[in-house]
Amino acid sequence: MSVGHMDDELPVLHWLLRERVAEIFQVLIENRQKELQEFVSWFLGAARRYARYFTRCYKFDSFVAYAYGRPRFALWARLAKEVQDAATSLGIPILEEVRLPAMPRLKEPTRAFSVVTPVRMRRQRLKEIQDQVSDSDTGD
Repeated sequence: MSVGHMDDELPVLHWLLRERVAEIFQVLIENRQKELQEFVSWFLGAARRYARYFTRCYKFDSFVAYAYGRPRFALWARLAKEVQDAATSLGIPILEEVRLPAMPRLKEPTRAFSVVTPVRMRRQRLKEIQDQVSDSDTGD
């Protein structure tokens, strides 16, 4: 896998690393410290944009982003937090520009919500619809 083109690799990385990051990093730190540091920096940099969805101040701007994007964003954010924690515990330096923000909303489940938008209809259009409905009721 090329580190520069891993955006679509999240499912594989999640499968390989989830809940085992510290264990894997512990093995790699001995012989591959430079590569591990590069991976941590790349991964946190890529995941940082997804972490913002779980900060206190972020408000989702659409139902689609919330309902469908949030679970994917959470995969990035959770794995990134695990990567950051493992790197920190092993003394791997993390650049400030890729360090994750606090994510107090990360553990909150996705909640269903709806948006009610008032619909205004012209009287003439409403009358047309009523006429259509009454015509179909009479069998015309």
